Amino acid sequence: MINKNEEKTKQDKTRVDKFLNNLKNHKWTSLIIIIGIILVSISGVVKNVSEAIKSVVDLLGNKTPQKIVITPTVHPSVTITPNIPLRSTPTAIITTLPEPTEQPKPTQQPTRSDIKQTYYDVILVLPSRMSNAEILVDEQPANILEQSPTVVTVRVNTTPDSHQFIIKKGGAICKTQQVISKNLIKVYPCQ
Repeated sequence: MINKNEEKTKQDKTRVDKFLNNLKNHKWTSLIIIIGIILVSISGVVKNVSEAIKSVVDLLGNKTPQKIVITPTVHPSVTITPNIPLRSTPTAIITTLPEPTEQPKPTQQPTRSDIKQTYYDVILVLPSRMSNAEILVDEQPANILEQSPTVVTVRVNTTPDSHQFIIKKGGAICKTQQVISKNLIKVYPCQ
């Protein structure tokens, strides 16, 4: 396994040295630009640097600089003006990205107005004879937040329907039904 990796590394190094010597011998500025374009165009196709170098060296091969022409078949995401003479500076290089098939949805933090309130706090005002009574909301024990002898704050879930409030103390019972549409509504169940 190590021998294969070492052999591959030596081959890659040989290709890179050959490529760099070729560049040193001929000061091809436009070729360097084109090679950069090739590397960009194949970067979406190859998986690592050694494959990219191999692809560039294989593409150049034994061709002379005048015969190298980049066409859009290198990679579908790159569009290049064809037949650029290598001894002149390119005047236009156009790169376009492929149209995405599916746009990712933008992630936004919900604002205070976007968050729907899932509960309301209701203030129950009780007569003195019902102080410290048992309180039921929709036939369930109430979620009591604050309690004084005659004023009790309970929390109810938001629903489009009305809530039933039952107050029990001894044999006395008070009932009322009311739609709760906002926070801190006062309800007088025993009137």
